[in-house]
Amino acid sequence: LQTIDEIGFTPHHWKLFCLNGFGYAVDSLILLIQSIISTQARLEFNPSYATGLTIAVYVGMLVGAIFWGFSADIIGRRFAFNFSLLFSSVFTIVAGAAPSWVTLGLFICLSAFGAGGNLVLDTTVFLEYLPGKEQWLLTLMAAWWGEITLPSKHPVESLN
Repeated sequence: LQTIDEIGFTPHHWKLFCLNGFGYAVDSLILLIQSIISTQARLEFNPSYATGLTIAVYVGMLVGAIFWGFSADIIGRRFAFNFSLLFSSVFTIVAGAAPSWVTLGLFICLSAFGAGGNLVLDTTVFLEYLPGKEQWLLTLMAAWWGEITLPSKHPVESLN
C-alpha cells in the first residue's frame, strides 16, 4: 500500500476508473433491460407468474455477487472480472432468443449472475489499486450506475 501511495494517481488510474465504470454501467443496464422487456414478454408468453423475470434478475444478482466475490480470491480478480462480464454478455444475447417464459427467466437469471459478480468486482479491483488519498473516487464511480439509467422519453410518446 505504501508503494501505491508513493507512486500516486496516474493516467492508469483514470483508465481503470473508466473500465470499471463501464462494468458498473453493464450491471445497471442488466436491470434496466429486464424491466424494459418484462411487459412485452408477459404479453407474448402469458405466464402464470407475471413477476418471474424480476425475481430471476435479483436472484441472479445475489447469487452472482456471493459466488464471484468468494471465487475471485481463488481464481484471481482479473480473470473473474473479465469472465463475469463475458458470462453476462453471452447470456444476455441468448435471452433474446428465448422460446418460453421459463427459458427467458433462466437466461436472465444467468445474465444477472455474471453482472452481480461483476458489481462486486468493479469496486474491489478499482479500490485495491487506488492511492489512499484518492479513494473518494470509489464514490464517484456510482455516477456510472446512475448516468446510464436516466429516464428518457419513450419513443412512442415522442410521436404524439
